[in-house]
Amino acid sequence: MAQPHEQLVMLSMPDSPIAESFRSLRSNLIRNVGPTSNRLLFVSPWPSEGKSMVCANMGVAFAQIGKKVLVADLDLRRPTLGTLFGLESKTGMAEILADGASLASQVQVTDIPNLSFLPGGRMIASPADLVSSERLRPIFDEMGRSADVVLLDSPPLSLFAEGMILSTLADGVVLVLNPKRWKGEQEVEVKKGIEEAGARILGIVLNGVGADNQTGGGYGYNYGYGSYGRSGAYAGNGKKI
Repeated sequence: MAQPHEQLVMLSMPDSPIAESFRSLRSNLIRNVGPTSNRLLFVSPWPSEGKSMVCANMGVAFAQIGKKVLVADLDLRRPTLGTLFGLESKTGMAEILADGASLASQVQVTDIPNLSFLPGGRMIASPADLVSSERLRPIFDEMGRSADVVLLDSPPLSLFAEGMILSTLADGVVLVLNPKRWKGEQEVEVKKGIEEAGARILGIVLNGVGADNQTGGGYGYNYGYGSYGRSGAYAGNGKKI
């Protein structure tokens, strides 16, 4: 098994300000999520906003306080969580959806205590054809029963249809934004679409904010984090979302 990627700062830099920001986000999510709501979907409008990295680090953060955690890669177009955890991901959710494989047969045990991982699986030409609420609902229910906390990584919402379907099945949504990729009205429309679909937005994470102040010397990735309540947050050009 390969070593976890250094972007898993909860392991590589546990005493850093960034790791402490993840712990703060964990506390905020615990306060906002009810006792029976444990399936949290991490979404972003665009690729490369840091959504998968935030999801993976939050999985470690919850596992470190003794929660039984399942992290699932539901981005069937470009699964990346396996690389962060240092795991092979040749089969996974794609095989559950396309071939009827069982959830238990596809979940991998990691070297991180209390944390299991469901890879995205093989590349599928048209993931949206497999993703429907009827097909996914029993899988989501089983995942919810299998762990204390289920963290789900989705494809970018502005580009692919299946992300919005996933948001309606999760118990809560965490929206990850990078102001450097801020386009304006598109982000506002993505948030509006999530709310109109009936999904519950738990908060917003701004990735890449205040990086110069957040990171320690020698750390090659400039990330900063802030968690925001359901009332909204400001990003990019100052537009409230």
